[in-house]
Amino acid sequence: SRTAEARASILSAREENDRLRVQLADLRADAERLGELQARLAALRGQFPTSLELASFTRYLSELADSAGLVVQSVQIGAPAPVDTMPELPVAPDGTEPPALPDPPRGLYMYPITLTVAGSLDAAKTYTAALQGEGPDIRMFLAPSMSWSSGRADGASAEVTEVFTIHGMTFALVPVDQVPVPEGSEVPAETGEEPNVAEETIS
Repeated sequence: SRTAEARASILSAREENDRLRVQLADLRADAERLGELQARLAALRGQFPTSLELASFTRYLSELADSAGLVVQSVQIGAPAPVDTMPELPVAPDGTEPPALPDPPRGLYMYPITLTVAGSLDAAKTYTAALQGEGPDIRMFLAPSMSWSSGRADGASAEVTEVFTIHGMTFALVPVDQVPVPEGSEVPAETGEEPNVAEETIS
């Protein structure tokens, strides 16, 4: 009986050693690719920063608007909401079942954004496309809807122009021990509740 137990213990130790050897080989491979992995991490942080970074984000929005030939009248940042579920994808027209989306990572928050810009329709379409552009250094931004009206651009006393309100969202992957609050806004001291909206106006 003791011999059988010893043999079982030896077998278990050998299996554990084999598992550790595989794990060590994987770690060595990752160590050799450390520079590549760090570059990928930096790219992901560009798309999903660890905070809203309101000042740099509004500058980025303004630069895109300038390139498109628009005037940004206002940027409204809503209270952040945790992303804890993923939507269910619809079945394809041919009946193919959609793939299952992975669970969102902990600490992922969505910030609703409302942009008001003045200019032409073509410029607004170019701006919306640029906002949702893809790239390793482009922050993730989704703009599912846009409304259109006529108004007066800032600084133009009589000139009537087209005004577009873009409703979108951006994301931040924040440390789990931090409660995200729109930068530049204040949390009421009495309740500690997050503000409903923070507004940044750009001329």
